[in-house]
Amino acid sequence: MRFRPLLLVYLIGVIATASAATIRLKNGSVLKGEILQDDGNQVTIQADLIGQITVARADIDSTTRETDTSQPEPAKPAASAAVERVTAPDPVKVARDETAKDPAKPYVKRSLSFNGNYSTANFRQGPLGAGIPAGLPDTGAALGLQGVTYNYGVSGLYIRATKNSVLEMRGNFNQAEYEPAGRVVDSYGAEANYLNILKNPRRYTFGSVSYAVDEIALIDHEFETLFGLGFKLVDHPGKLTLDFGPGIGLSESEKGTIYDGDWIVSGGFFERFEYHFNERVSVEQRLKFRMGFEETEVWKADAEVKLRAALSKSIAFTITGNYIYDNTLGPIPAPILSGLGPLGPIYGSFAPAKKGRLIIQSGIEWDF
Repeated sequence: MRFRPLLLVYLIGVIATASAATIRLKNGSVLKGEILQDDGNQVTIQADLIGQITVARADIDSTTRETDTSQPEPAKPAASAAVERVTAPDPVKVARDETAKDPAKPYVKRSLSFNGNYSTANFRQGPLGAGIPAGLPDTGAALGLQGVTYNYGVSGLYIRATKNSVLEMRGNFNQAEYEPAGRVVDSYGAEANYLNILKNPRRYTFGSVSYAVDEIALIDHEFETLFGLGFKLVDHPGKLTLDFGPGIGLSESEKGTIYDGDWIVSGGFFERFEYHFNERVSVEQRLKFRMGFEETEVWKADAEVKLRAALSKSIAFTITGNYIYDNTLGPIPAPILSGLGPLGPIYGSFAPAKKGRLIIQSGIEWDF
């Protein structure tokens, strides 16, 4: 019968593909069995005890075939290893997986980003409304209030992770020239996050502290803290992660409002989502929110989406969209109004600040 030679060829191909091997995973587990398929990204093995299973190349430490006389082959091709640092896995995964290779040696990541930014107007630029006396400036632009800004700056990231904890520090400095006044102003800030992983690796305690000075938004200073319990709701290593953490915070700021100098106790949360399209391209989304317990009109939301594409082992291209809505930003700050003399009450009534601001940023991230 004619189908027998074809069947024989097929069986020979299957036997040639399958090979006995020992696969050692990064978490210390060992799988023994026959490799059924290896496409470079995933390996399918018929394990001796648990049956057929598919594992990602990113989770494999080494593979040894029983017929090999050579040393164990590396888990990842050179291209994957080259971009591993750049794609910046989430802090909890770093602590749990990266440090498992050598528990006595902490994992450290350092990077600098050089960025160019675009920011929407902080204050109304068009007509201020009816009631402006004749002969006086009747638009925000004519008054010299901040409009569209073109920024350039640098930011840094430092991560130090052990098996049970992660310290993450961020800093940034931006300089902007805003229209129409052409004035150059600065904004800068720093943030520190600490995670302590519990016995259940999907839970951890966290603390976050930040301080910022933003002359672009007329914020003299702003201090924020948030402490709470974090949960890893979705965890597919190397592909998809989702974290959520409710907490209690404390904040104090100086930005020309009636709450200047007040310490506000708030309830809030953070949320973090990361998705890897492939070994080179990933997207990360963050959200922080807080609202005062007693002063419920004091609340702020800070949302960010970052697309990261690895260009080499140490260089990545990033595009970031950041939207900040601060409910305490309202009228023009009192120091500006007082400087306007008798015109202060007029502009204070007709030129409220915008509470929301969108910032688009692109740049180069360098790991070192």
